[in-house]
Amino acid sequence: MNPNLREAQDSDYVAVANWIQSEALPVHQGALKMPLPILIAELQYRVQAEGGKSFGMILGEDLVAFGQYSVPSPGEAQLIRVIVNPPFRRKGYGSALCAGLIAVAVADTGTRVVTVRVDRDNIAGRNLCSLFGFQAVSAKCDAQTLFLRRMHRPA
Repeated sequence: MNPNLREAQDSDYVAVANWIQSEALPVHQGALKMPLPILIAELQYRVQAEGGKSFGMILGEDLVAFGQYSVPSPGEAQLIRVIVNPPFRRKGYGSALCAGLIAVAVADTGTRVVTVRVDRDNIAGRNLCSLFGFQAVSAKCDAQTLFLRRMHRPA
């Protein structure tokens, strides 16, 4: 069975807030771009104010992953809050989610630049970004967080 990417539903935000606040999920707060504890309404509406959208990845009836994109500036889409449900980690859902988010962000916005922030100590996140060809932009990195960019090449 293959996972399906769909726009997030109200119940997804509750589930994701629980993942983030559970002890099972290490939180990389710099990349999360919001204070803890997470307010469910903030998770839901903040990205909309940034010109983006939220998506859930579903496998059967299970929410296996969640991600958002924002539009921080014209011509740029930024992947944010890319999170895999802890029991579903290391099974390829993070890669499937990123591929889907990139495709949707590019289709929705027409951008050719996709960016992401990842904490330097988030090895899984950094590895995932490298699979998609993201490169560090040194001038926008800091001691805790890497700012990564990838140019989208139209098919």
